Amino acid sequence: MWGRYAMNEKQAEIQQNGISPRRRRRRLWMWAFLLVAGFTTMFSAIAVGVFIGILRELPPLEALEDYDPPQVSHVYDRSGAIPIGAFRSQDQRRQVVTYDEIPANLRNAFIAIEDNRFFEHFGVDIFGVARAVITDIRTRSLAQGASTITMQLTKNILGDTEKTAHRKIKEAVLALEIERRYSKPQILEFYLNHIAFGGINYGVSAAANAYFSKPLGQLTLAECATLAAIPKAPTTYNPRRNPAAATERRNLVLYRMYQLDMIDEEQYEAARNEPLRANPGQQETSRYPYFLDAVYRELTGHLGMNRTQLTEGGLRITTTIDPQVQEVCEKELREGLVKAEAMWARAKPGRHGEEMKDWNGTLKAGDTILMEITAVKNGRVSVELDRYRGSFELPEELPYYNPKDMIKAGKYIDVYVEDVAESGRITCKLGDRRPIQGSIVVLDAHNGEVLGLVGGTNFYNKQWDGEFNRAVQARRQVGSCFKPFFYAAAFEKGFSPADMIVDEPVEYDNIPKPYRPVNYEHDFEGPMTLIKALEHSRNVVAIRLFEAVGASKALEAVGRFDYTEPVRLWPLRKEMSLPLGTIGVSPFEIAAAYQVFANLGIGVRPQFVRSVVDGKGISPIRPKREEKVILDPVAAYQVEYSLRQVVLTGTGATPIGSKFKSPPAPPICGKTGTTNDSVDAWFVGFTPDLVIAVQVGFDSPHPMGPGMNGGPVAGPIWANVLKGVLKTRSDWRTTFEAPPGIVLANVCAATGKRAGDACAASEHTVYWNVPFRAGQEPRETCDGTFNARTPIIQPVGSEYAGYSCPVHGTAHEITSAQ
Repeated sequence: MWGRYAMNEKQAEIQQNGISPRRRRRRLWMWAFLLVAGFTTMFSAIAVGVFIGILRELPPLEALEDYDPPQVSHVYDRSGAIPIGAFRSQDQRRQVVTYDEIPANLRNAFIAIEDNRFFEHFGVDIFGVARAVITDIRTRSLAQGASTITMQLTKNILGDTEKTAHRKIKEAVLALEIERRYSKPQILEFYLNHIAFGGINYGVSAAANAYFSKPLGQLTLAECATLAAIPKAPTTYNPRRNPAAATERRNLVLYRMYQLDMIDEEQYEAARNEPLRANPGQQETSRYPYFLDAVYRELTGHLGMNRTQLTEGGLRITTTIDPQVQEVCEKELREGLVKAEAMWARAKPGRHGEEMKDWNGTLKAGDTILMEITAVKNGRVSVELDRYRGSFELPEELPYYNPKDMIKAGKYIDVYVEDVAESGRITCKLGDRRPIQGSIVVLDAHNGEVLGLVGGTNFYNKQWDGEFNRAVQARRQVGSCFKPFFYAAAFEKGFSPADMIVDEPVEYDNIPKPYRPVNYEHDFEGPMTLIKALEHSRNVVAIRLFEAVGASKALEAVGRFDYTEPVRLWPLRKEMSLPLGTIGVSPFEIAAAYQVFANLGIGVRPQFVRSVVDGKGISPIRPKREEKVILDPVAAYQVEYSLRQVVLTGTGATPIGSKFKSPPAPPICGKTGTTNDSVDAWFVGFTPDLVIAVQVGFDSPHPMGPGMNGGPVAGPIWANVLKGVLKTRSDWRTTFEAPPGIVLANVCAATGKRAGDACAASEHTVYWNVPFRAGQEPRETCDGTFNARTPIIQPVGSEYAGYSCPVHGTAHEITSAQ
């Protein structure tokens, strides 16, 4: 009954709803399937879309194929074997190395601590991922990573450090693609060159230099493990700042290597017990900073490289420097300036006497004046001058090479006056701010290569303007070193070394007052040959010769010597004092100009760079020898002869000529230079193979005092440089080449005529083998009466044109150079 009743119930429901229960269930299952399929399709589409989006976001792998990160450019000596410095970006220090250049211990150390299945997985370590997921679920965080070395490389490429699932997927996809394209050694090479080690150090090569001052090949096993320990947390595991933490993690790296049979137990124990010896992280310095600075200026200036290319291009730059020559220059400048400082101290009483001649007896704020030291106690100096008294604290760093010798009771010292009381008590401080400085340039006379260059004594001392490269940046008056260019102009015009000119008083109308040049010795010697005038650096003769040649022609000829840059650097003006060297010239420029005489009129632009190549062996620039004709070869040889006499019997005889007997030493030609009040002292000279320029003076033009001339101050430095350079090789030439078209004749120095028997037997000097243009040699022979040869060179329009007798006297106004 109940069954029939139930059946009737179902029938009643079917009649009421029109659908059987079975069909209803089937429909429900169908909708459920469609719903699941729809959601599956939707989520699959979304996943595919996200995946495609991720693929589109991925950077092109060509970045690895053309892997060219910012890296250091290294600079080498002329042989290409000795590193002398580097140019690098301020942001990154990196040097890319190949897989084979990375020691096996260093490669294994990174694999052991970062990814011990590196050579087994395909970019994503499934076991590592599973382990990380379990750990992250248990800790409810993203603390456990699963990045392989390949994935870490992709993180560096992506430049995204945020821990998100999106970034992890991108890493994994890119890692798979990298593994498909590149071998395991290539991937490890990319990684070890790119990884950060703290600060500006990127890549294992830079890290080895930064933390251990070593190339990769010299690292110990313990040092390799230390480097592998750093990247996880460069600040925490910095071996200099946190040696305990760095040692602990280093030992963990070593233990992992031992576990993986990369090292044996004996190696493990020895490395684990090795003390951590990280270097102190001193300021990165160059071996030869002034020369390196000049190389940088040459590359970015004359050779046209941009700064980014130079500091981030990983270039190999071979320069012209000879380390032996450079060492000589640095040593002799340093020692020479110490001696110059002692001379300067001895000259202070004489300088004080000169100051007192013009002193009105009153001090005022802002004066700098020599005062006598009365006491030195506890770092405080007491000084006095007439009724004025004062004292001041000595600064921590004194601007002297030998402070103890400079600051003693009874000596004079420069004092800067800050305030003056009615009682005569002054507030003051040390007036000397910087020491005597100088520079040296040494050139190969034939090809213009710069063999050595020093622009000061301490490049890294900013208080002393160390980074100021005086050899190439300083523009100082050169004094009589400038005279040979005007003699060259005269010889090119047709004057000869034996022509006579009168050394006598002369006056030129100038505004606001007349100009009356005098000789350094304050006397006049009357008629003399041009050889003798240059030999003894007679100022008045140089000015009268300038006038005789003609200002326009002389300036055109002299201007040709200014050839180191496309634009003219020398401000040549029609000023009568110009032949005395009153314009500013750098030691580099004056050395280049003197090279013209050594090369018989050919100027060869000095060069610092031999070659530049990048990591692929490509040369972005090709330095080349640049030559131009500057002077007639006969005129160049005549100047050369005259400058040889300067060294043999003239102003350069004592400091130079007396120290080098030729032969066996090479013959030397040169010229001293001293400016007004001995502000600058110079000697510029050359041999058949070398050109050397030496300059000494304070950075802020300041008188060095009586006797601080080019001969005794710069001359000894020049002589010692040459002596040291000659020891570097044995094949230096001992003769100058003579050009065709000259005739040699012996000349009487007193008359300019051919030397006769009477000249050789008298006290008058004979110039032997004087070079003349063919047909210009003197015809008359000196008969012993010593009447001057005629005609005498006459300046144009001089009121003294007919005056030929010697006159001795002192000028009213001194503008002189020696």
